[in-house]
Amino acid sequence: MSEVYDYKNYEEYQAWVEAVEAREELSPSERQDIIDAAPIPDETYGEALERNSDD
Repeated sequence: MSEVYDYKNYEEYQAWVEAVEAREELSPSERQDIIDAAPIPDETYGEALERNSDD
């Protein structure tokens, strides 16, 4: 089983974590292992917008 990390910023990451925590088919330790293995985005949505608006 491999997870899909489909978030691009910290706000989306937080929503993804909440979705993983809501998955009742997983045990609490399995949920935590998935969350611990996920890369955490360095920038927030606002920071990404600022960086992209400089173009």
